Amino acid sequence: MTAMSQHAMYRLVTAHFAGKISPANERALREHLPECDACRRYYERQLLLAELDPCAWTAEDRLAHGLGLPAQRPPARRWDFTVVLAAAALAACALWLVPRLSGSPRANEPAAFAARGDGLSSSAALFVYRLHAGEPPALVEDRVSPKDELAFAYVNPAGFEHLLVFGIDEHHHVFWYHPAWSNAADDPVGVSVVAGRDVHELPEAVRQDLDGGTLQVIALFTHDQISVRTIERELESRWRRGASLAGIAPGGFQTELSLRVERP
Repeated sequence: MTAMSQHAMYRLVTAHFAGKISPANERALREHLPECDACRRYYERQLLLAELDPCAWTAEDRLAHGLGLPAQRPPARRWDFTVVLAAAALAACALWLVPRLSGSPRANEPAAFAARGDGLSSSAALFVYRLHAGEPPALVEDRVSPKDELAFAYVNPAGFEHLLVFGIDEHHHVFWYHPAWSNAADDPVGVSVVAGRDVHELPEAVRQDLDGGTLQVIALFTHDQISVRTIERELESRWRRGASLAGIAPGGFQTELSLRVERP
C-alpha cells in the first residue's frame, strides 16, 4: 500500500469514528481492514479512544450511520446499556440473537430467536447487519441473499473473552464469519471481545458463498480459546450421532438465528 492510499484509509477510519463517513466509504473501509494490518491497528487505536471518550459516537450509531441508517440519538450522548435496553434502542436498525431460557420467552423478548448456554439471562447478545452491493443497506429480518455481507456487533455483560460466529446450511456446510478462516492450513481461535454492557462492533463485514437454502447463524461466547477446527470436529461428531447442536462450547454461551437464503 502506498503512503497516500494508507493516509486515505486513515481518513476513512477517522470519518467512521466521527460519524461522517458515507455508506460507500464505509463499505470500502470494511473491505480493506481485513487485508491491512496497519489500518486495522489504527482502527483498533481509534476504537479504544472511542471507548474512553464519553462524548464519542457509540458503536451502534457509527454502524447505523455507515450503513446509511438514522442514528438513534444525538451522537454526544452515551447510554448505560443493559441487554434489554440495547434491544429496544436498536429495534429499528439491527437484529438481535437474544438470550432466552428454556421454556416460554420472557416478557419483551422476540419469540423468533433462541439461545443456549449457561442459563444466564443477560450473558451476551449479537447484533446482525446486512450489506448488499449496489443497494441501500437493509435490515436482517428472516432472510439473506448469497450476495449479502453480514456485519456484527455485540454486548458482553457476562465478561466472556472470546467470540466465534459461523453459519451452517442444510447441507452441513460451515461458513466462518469471525474469526476469518481463508487458509486451510491455519486453525484460528475465537476473536477477543470486550466485557461490559456497551455495544462493540466487529470491524469486518463478511460475504460468504452461500450455496444452500437456509442459514443458521450461531454465535459462541466463550472463556476459552477454542479453534475453528475444534468447533468443526464437534459439529461433525454431533451430525454423525444425530445429536442436537446445543452447548457446542461447554461453559460458554450460545445464540442462534435461522435465516432463509433467497436467490434472484
